[in-house]
Amino acid sequence: MNDAASFRLRWRGQITGPFPLETILRRLDDNELGLWHEIEHQGAWLTLEEFLAQAEQERRRATLADATVTRPAPTIHLPEPAAPTPTSIASVVAPSATDPLDNHPPGRPKRLKVFIAAGFLLGFLGAHNFYAGYRGTAIAQLLLTGVLFTLGFGLIATWLWALLELLVVHSDHRGVPMV
Repeated sequence: MNDAASFRLRWRGQITGPFPLETILRRLDDNELGLWHEIEHQGAWLTLEEFLAQAEQERRRATLADATVTRPAPTIHLPEPAAPTPTSIASVVAPSATDPLDNHPPGRPKRLKVFIAAGFLLGFLGAHNFYAGYRGTAIAQLLLTGVLFTLGFGLIATWLWALLELLVVHSDHRGVPMV
């Protein structure tokens, strides 16, 4: 996916675009695109997850191509500073290494078994969402559980919500599929 390519977005049957890659990346960074958005590129519609996987494959191919290029022997002259590169898909796919609450190293996927166990046992508290990095949803579940429990309705509503998420959610907050 080169930077000059154009992309169209489809959500709830509405198609917008074409957009350059920079606009798609900016909208991803601003959380304006969700898992239900589809992206068209070269006549094919891809889900956001497929789009990011394809971008990761292209980034890996580019990395391998750079590694196979023979480098000239070092010289005494200092190299000129490299020109800044435009924003790439790799910056969207690669997780932030500065996130102190992320308990997995960058690139290592979360475990689906841990996610499911946390959902069954403590799903009404949002433990599975905290694990997967969906902090906003986890806090909402935690607060809703507190309110419903205080009002005497018990934990059944948020626990059913958690069970539904176990069937639907298969990737963490970065879009990396759980293994």
